[in-house]
Formats: sequence, C-alpha cells, structure tokens
Amino acid sequence: MQQQQEHIRQQNQTMQEQQEQLAGYQQQGQRDIEEAQREHSGRQQVRQQAYAANKEMHETAFLQLEGMLAGAVRYDLKRAVFMTENVFMGGQYDYGQFKQQIADLVQLCRGLAADSTQPNPAARFLALHRLMTDTVRVEYAKQVVTAHQPFT
Repeated sequence: MQQQQEHIRQQNQTMQEQQEQLAGYQQQGQRDIEEAQREHSGRQQVRQQAYAANKEMHETAFLQLEGMLAGAVRYDLKRAVFMTENVFMGGQYDYGQFKQQIADLVQLCRGLAADSTQPNPAARFLALHRLMTDTVRVEYAKQVVTAHQPFT
C-alpha cells in the first residue's frame, strides 16, 4: 500500500512538473506572439508613414501611366520607367540625369556594335547583351577612359 501511495505521489509530481513546463511553453509562446505583433505593428506604421509621404508622388505617377495606357498622354517608355523608379526611390532621381545616363549607354552600345567584324542586326543584340552582362572598358590613346560595370 505504501508503495502504491509513493508511486501515485511520483506520478502526481511528474504530472505537476509537466503542467508547469507546459505553462512555461504557453507563456513563452504568448510572449513570442506579442513581440511579433509589436514588430508587425511597427513595420506597418513605417509603411503607412512612407506611403503618406510619397502618396502624392505615387498618385501623380499612376495618373501619368494611366494616361499613357489610355492614350490621353503620349506614350514614352523612358518617362514611364523613370516615373516608376523615381517613386520607388522616394523622388531622389533627376530626369535630366536619367536621360543622360541612357544616352551614354546608347552611345557605348553603338560603339560596341560598330566594333563588330560583321555589322548586322545580330551585332546590335550582341552589343546590348555585352553591355548588360560584361564589364566594358572604353580606351582612348591606349588608356582606359571609362569602365561600365555589368547590371548582373
């Protein structure tokens, strides 16, 4: 009888320890959930603030792009790309610089195509591929004047 009582006490002790352990896991889980909710709330606040700050810029870009699609505004791929990128970067870009960078890349690409041994349409595609994927060095008087890094 005493052995049975001791065995029951041990089982009760084990069950009590397991319940305490389970309660600890539940408390930790609740703390983790609360922390995740705070982090999510903080991120959501930052997104809302960023949206509010850029709302006018987003709406302007959207209306211009919508106008291009509807035919109300002249379609301009360069301008559409600029508006999209500029909104994404928070209005940090300058359209004049953007156009100049594209003009420089076009000039470089034309030079690469002209260097081809057989001028044909494939040379233009090869030049464009090289511009996008390879480091291109421009030399003048046997000195590297500029080097274009690949977009990859």
